[in-house]
This record gives sequence, C-alpha cells and structure tokens, in this order.
Amino acid sequence: MNAKVNIVLILLFSSYVTSLAGESVSAPWGYKGANGPNNWGRLSEAYLDCSKGKNQSPININWAVKLDLDQVEFHYNPTSVFLINNGHTIQLNHSSGSYIVIAGSRFDLLQLHFHARSEHQVNGRHYPMEMHLVHQDRDKRLAVIAVFFRSGRQHKSLQKLWKKLPRKKGASVSGNAVINVTTLLPNKRSYYHYMGSLTTPPCHEGVRWLVLKNPVQVSKRQLNTFKKLFSANNRPVMPLNGRNIYTLN
Repeated sequence: MNAKVNIVLILLFSSYVTSLAGESVSAPWGYKGANGPNNWGRLSEAYLDCSKGKNQSPININWAVKLDLDQVEFHYNPTSVFLINNGHTIQLNHSSGSYIVIAGSRFDLLQLHFHARSEHQVNGRHYPMEMHLVHQDRDKRLAVIAVFFRSGRQHKSLQKLWKKLPRKKGASVSGNAVINVTTLLPNKRSYYHYMGSLTTPPCHEGVRWLVLKNPVQVSKRQLNTFKKLFSANNRPVMPLNGRNIYTLN
C-alpha cells in the first residue's frame, strides 16, 4: 500500500470522527477520569451534544417494535489490512468500493473499529466486545452496523487483524494480508434499528444504527489480546428519551 493510499484512508477516518458537521476534534478525551464520558460535554463547545443531546448512543435494547424492515444488502470486497491505533481503539480503514444498501440507499464502508466491553446492551447485558462498521452516503449521512462478539472458538478472520495490532498510540500497521469484512459478520443478520449518535466526541446525532442481533464467536485469548490495549473503551448507555427501537419482523 503506497503513501498516497494511506493518507486517503486516514482522511476517511477523520470524516467519521468529525462526523456530520465537519468540526475539528481537538480537545483530548478518554474513557476515565477528568476526560471521561461524564465530562465530554465540558471539554469543548464542539462536544456539547455529548451532554445536551437527546438522541445519544449507545443504548440498552430491552424492547423493540416489530416492523417489516428491509434486509441490509452487504456488498463488501476484500481489503488490504491497514490498522491504526488512534489511542481510543484499533481501527481498520477500508479501501473504497464496499457498501451496504438500506431501503434503496447506498452507504459506503469507510472503516471499522472495536470496543470492549460492548457499548450497546441487550436486556441490560453487555457482550465482551462490539465492532462498529461505519458507512456514509453521498449526503454525508452515517449508518453504523454494530456486531457483538461473545466468548467461544477462535475467529480465523479476526486473527488476521490481531496478528498485526499496532500497540502504541498513533502507530499504524499495513502489510500483504487481505481480509473480507463479510467474514466478520454473523450468518444471520436480523437487526435492531434506531436513530442515535456517534458514541465518541463530538457525539453528533442523526446516525442510523443497525445492531445485529446474533453475536460472533471469538476466543478468550483474542478478547484478552484487545483488552490488554483497551481494557474499557466503551461509553456507558444513554437514555432513550422516547425514541423507538425497531426490529426486523
């Protein structure tokens, strides 16, 4: 992978972090202490949605309205493994050309990253880890697919990434390995849907969330490998504030 491609992929990540309005995310933030989630809204005016927003993510999913929602069409192509440790998570920047279709609208896959424990809860329960696949349509609207991981057998595709984990903040790793992100999805892809926000500053709202119901198995060793780098990089669940949660009928 050449330097120009690397620069483009890093810029794709910034389109997620700065989200829907394009502000620069510069104030330091984290998951504990003075820079933790309870204080994000005080760290910068750009982060006000973190404290004042009414449609924040993640949430606890303990009920859902059944609807005839559209199945998500996944059109993911293989991509070279290019990983970044951004100080908050491990992220894979995806090459262009992969996308999903939701209700006739195309959302291009930009990147994926991981949280441990899971950010979303189901009936008050956390999963050990959660993956977010971040997509954007031509109008810059975001759709995020959330995938839960549970302890079980080793996941072969995930291991391709774990072999190359950049362990220091700001470090990146690339190589000849190729992965098809489809292999990180469960075979059954029924989902919960609700409207929410980014789960990191600036916490902007208007994000379409599709939380897959069925978890993927990973080994305890794989979970522990990630937790050694990020032991608790999950935002606590936020109030639903009257929003509806929908599920595929």
